[in-house]
Amino acid sequence: MKADQTKRVFTGYYPSWSDNWFTAVNWDGTAKTLDQIFTESKLAKIPAQYTHVQLSFANPNFSWAGIAADSWSGTGISFNAKPSDIKMAIKVLHARNIKVTLAVGGATYNDWTPLVNEAGGSGPIKTALANFLKDMDIDGMDVDFEVGGADAGNVTAYAKSIQALREATDAAGSGKILTLAGWSTGADCTAATSSDAGCAGKVSYWGGSAGRERLTFKKTAVGGPRNGQSIGSLLNIVSIMSYDAQTLHYDPVTAYKSYRPLLPASTIVSLGLETAAEGWAGGALVINNADAVCAGSTISQDQYGVSNPGAYSVERFANTMLASTVNARDGLMLWHILKADSVQCGSKPTAMPAGVGAKVGAMFGLPADAYPY
Repeated sequence: MKADQTKRVFTGYYPSWSDNWFTAVNWDGTAKTLDQIFTESKLAKIPAQYTHVQLSFANPNFSWAGIAADSWSGTGISFNAKPSDIKMAIKVLHARNIKVTLAVGGATYNDWTPLVNEAGGSGPIKTALANFLKDMDIDGMDVDFEVGGADAGNVTAYAKSIQALREATDAAGSGKILTLAGWSTGADCTAATSSDAGCAGKVSYWGGSAGRERLTFKKTAVGGPRNGQSIGSLLNIVSIMSYDAQTLHYDPVTAYKSYRPLLPASTIVSLGLETAAEGWAGGALVINNADAVCAGSTISQDQYGVSNPGAYSVERFANTMLASTVNARDGLMLWHILKADSVQCGSKPTAMPAGVGAKVGAMFGLPADAYPY
């Protein structure tokens, strides 16, 4: 049994800095088998419910000396094992039918300007990223542009970052995918988006980066083979970071319904989950609706002041996906696969990665186990 790439997507971010050390070579210099790699590598044996794994995080100002150098220097990635070892773990994941992408950016890496300057043209960063995907046999990239703000300059830089990563992904070979981590309130209606048909009479509670993706996705690529295409159309999957926005004035389901019309039907849109405690304290994700018995496990109001829209639960968010008919693969994302804090919600436990995977797998009909391959 293998992971199922025909059903709804379940994406997990994998923190390279938390991975274990292992080697893909035996003491006598012979290569280890896939079974041995599966046993020894934490990455290789992630739960089978995941259809996609995002390796986190690469520096947007990226350089790569090639697989022969066998060093992460210049990449921003911080695995303990060497690139040649991680390549074998990726081989195991592929044998299990799990797609692997490289997440670029994140909260730590914000030096996007050099990559922005390569959009529509050529340059060493795009070449290095394309070579990395080919050398490591990685299936694509993920845009994690976490530079705050929805002003014109930031939106332009964001659009060019997406274009540049799309171009680098294309250069790595056909069939490679480009995904994106969308800001929690990025599709919200704001004063700047009041002309949008879907925003009539609606203004979000939020400022800052609210409306950022709504503005960015309708911009167009400038130059290069994707010239004139809408930025939104360059994306294969968009996973909404629908966490760290608390639950007082934010509802992930409302966010999904705002994001979905902004993208082509062929683009998969997923809701994001984070196990408690969240980085910005407030949300307490639970597995089932019935477990929502503490502060932060129910939504007080959505972005537009609608009261008590529902539970902050895996069950509710999965049901939202199952009820959506735009794309049969719209699904869920988890930040991150290894984040397992111990937090209670009154008499109930909050969601932990293993429980999230089991619930999502059961509701989406994903394999309970994809090993042996």
